[in-house]
Order: sequence, then structure tokens, then C-alpha cells
Amino acid sequence: MGRMKEVFMEMIEHDYHGDHNAYLEDLARQSCEEFSYVNGQPCPNCHNYTIHRNETEATCDACGQEFVYVESALRFK
Repeated sequence: MGRMKEVFMEMIEHDYHGDHNAYLEDLARQSCEEFSYVNGQPCPNCHNYTIHRNETEATCDACGQEFVYVESALRFK
């Protein structure tokens, strides 16, 4: 498993020629901005108003249930 990690890091270094900390901060910022808070829609599982979503998926912060948007409907994953 250690060798696979080394190979992966070499691939990342080959594609990215900058500061590693800035690269990781950029990845974290992108994943944080990906999900946005949904107002006025309760979780179908726990009925709390704590759903975060992106274009195709949603997650409830209270119960941890994951959902998928099919057209405009929220479906269990």
C-alpha cells in the first residue's frame, strides 16, 4: 500500500507544479463550496431542516442520510 501512495503522489506532482499546501487548500475549498444549504425543505428521513445539496445529490447533517435528486424530486440513495 505504501508504494501505491508514492505512485499517486508522483502523479499529482507531475500534474501540479506549485505549492502542495495551496493545492490541498484549493481542493478543500472546492469540495466545501460544492454543497449549499437548502431552505424550506425538511429531510424526509428525520424531518429536520438541515439538508445540504449540490446539483445531483443532497445530505442531511442531522441524520447523515444521503439523497439523490431525480428531476426535481428528492429520493433516498
